[in-house]
Parts: sequence; C-alpha cells; structure tokens
Amino acid sequence: MTMSTCCGAPFGPWLILRAIGSALQPGRLLLAMFCLSILVGSGHLWDAIVGDWVPSMSGQAASSGPFAYAQAQVIHGLDVIRIGVTQFEATTIITGIVALTWDVPAALWGHGAYWFVLVYGTWAVIILSLSFGVQSRYEAILVAERQSPSSDRLIEECGMLGSAFAGAWLVPLVMSACLALLIMVCSSVLLSIPVLNVLGGVVWGVVLLLSLALALLLLAMGVGGALLVPTVAVDGCHGTDAMHRAFACVTAEPLRWLGHVALLAIGLGLGMLLVQTVLFFTSSLATALGGVLVVGDAMVVADAATDAVDPSWSAGTAGGIVAFWLGLLNWVFAGWVLCFLAGATTRAWMLLRQAGDGVSPEDIWRPGLMRGTLAPLPDCSGDSIDE
Repeated sequence: MTMSTCCGAPFGPWLILRAIGSALQPGRLLLAMFCLSILVGSGHLWDAIVGDWVPSMSGQAASSGPFAYAQAQVIHGLDVIRIGVTQFEATTIITGIVALTWDVPAALWGHGAYWFVLVYGTWAVIILSLSFGVQSRYEAILVAERQSPSSDRLIEECGMLGSAFAGAWLVPLVMSACLALLIMVCSSVLLSIPVLNVLGGVVWGVVLLLSLALALLLLAMGVGGALLVPTVAVDGCHGTDAMHRAFACVTAEPLRWLGHVALLAIGLGLGMLLVQTVLFFTSSLATALGGVLVVGDAMVVADAATDAVDPSWSAGTAGGIVAFWLGLLNWVFAGWVLCFLAGATTRAWMLLRQAGDGVSPEDIWRPGLMRGTLAPLPDCSGDSIDE
C-alpha cells in the first residue's frame, strides 16, 4: 500500500504541526471568536446577574465572580503550557493541562460555586463541543481532500453531526456526575443509620465498585477525551461510539499517542509564540505609527493611561473605541488556540486510526455513507428492475 500524501508530503507525525498554519485561516478564526464571545458574554452575564460566590474566596476573586476567576485561571494555565514548551519541561506542560481541566472546576466547586459549575459548565461544554466539532470537521475535510470545504457543505455536514458533537463530551461527563452522586448517596444510606450501618459496612464494597467504574471513566476521559469530538468529525459516529473508538485506539497505540501529544504540545507552544509575536508587533506598530500625528488624548486613553490626562468626552470615547479594536487582538489569539487544538487533535486521530486500523486519512465519513463506517447506505427505495 502506498503512503497517501497531503500537501505534497507523506502522512506522518509531523502532519500535526501543519495545524499551526491551517488554524490561521480567517474564516475559522472568526467562527472561533464568535463561539468564544458567546461563552465570555454569558459568563459575564452570570457574574452580573446571578453571582453565585461565597465569602470563602477572599480578595479580588470574591468581588469579581466565578466566571472572572475561571477566565483568569484559564489564561494562567495557557501561559504555563507555553512556558513549559519553550523551556522543554514536560512537568510544566502537564501542570498547565491539569490546571485547565481539573484545578479550575475543582477550585470553583470547593469555594461553593456549585450552580455555576453545573449550569454554566454544561453550557460551556455544549458550546465548546459544537465549536470544536465544526473546526474538526473542517480540518478532516482539509486533510482528506487537500482543499477547504465550502461553507454550505460544512453547515450541512455539521448539522447532521451536531448532536453527536455535543454528546461526545457531555455524555461521559454526565455519566461521571451520576456515578459520583450515586457513590455519595450509597455511602450516606449505608453508613448513616445506627445499627444498620454495620450491615452497610459489610456491603460497602458496592461503593468501591462504583468508585472503580468512575475512576476508569475519568482515566479514559483523561487519556482519550481530546479525541472524542475529532472521532465524530472524522468517522461520523455517535458520541457513545466515539468513546469506545478513541479509548481502544489510544490503549492499542499508547507510545504513538504520547508522541502525538508531545508534538501537539510543541505545536501549541510554538504557535502561541508565533501568534503572540505577530499580534504584539501589530499592536505596537498601530499605536506607535498611528499616534505620531494624532492631536489630542485619544491614543493616551487607548493605551489605558487615563490617570495621566483628563480627556474630553470625544477623546475619551474615541480612545475607548480604539482600545476595543486593540482588545480584539486578544480574541484572535484565543480563537487561534481553539482552532489549533481542534485541528491538531483531528490530525492526531487520523494518524492513530491509520496506524491501528490501516484506514487512510483520505478516507473519512461523508454523506451517503453509513454513520461510523465507510460503507454506502443501503438502497431502501424498493424499486425493482423489470427484466
């Protein structure tokens, strides 16, 4: 079997790093920025209306609300990952990943923001999974066909896979929450009633079995959770089937998956440095050159140096608008991170599938094929051919 090619180069592990460039496409960045704006807007709305904070979190976090705290911690986690990549420290990279996926929700839960974690967390998972799914489907078509899909085709195919995108992450998280609740309820029933708690202690092994199931599910999510949505986007399978496929492929090729994760982390760090450098120079040139001939305090206000001047209403308004445009550069950076993660994990899944099952990255699910397979749909028209 000859090795397939993509963009003139053989399919191989370095294909993952090509996601750095593909994630810079303007249309994808705009879509990612739109989805992130929904999350950020709804988060600030929660802080403004619902609040859901407790006095146990002191200082600035207590006055800013749970979403503002979570947003700051996510930014900090991304910075830790970037530092770990640039300094070639695997432990630092792992620390950043753990901070993003576990420390933030655990800290929020520990400080009493229960409804925020449950309600907003579910909302965030749905929005992110749908956005991730669209980006992953785009990347799958780009790799398989070596050309970008049209917007009409992308909307049609993602509409067919939308529920599977949402279920890929939501179903295992709901299962984990149900198991955790069941463990708490069983422990309370078995060990809280006097005298009967002796019998409860004898059969408490049931709680251990539930805990084992929860541990295995969480480990599976930790090992292959990043591949769930890409699996749906590439294979067209349902969310529950994606769990089996991703976990089976990762456990069958653990060293290969670790190598892909390393390349993904390297690509993320290098891409973050590249994008941040470009955006920094863009901002510096715009403010330095753009402010040379400006008369008034508009550029000073835009630079957030309002304490040094007392601008007029027009200069203050203009400066605020300019600051808004400069702030969009941060949104471009966040959008690139989302696009890269979706693209890189999609490429990693296509390579894992090729190594494990021998399926070429060019072979992806398309409308007209059975979901989760490359077999054509059966002809159910019932028409017969007259001889």
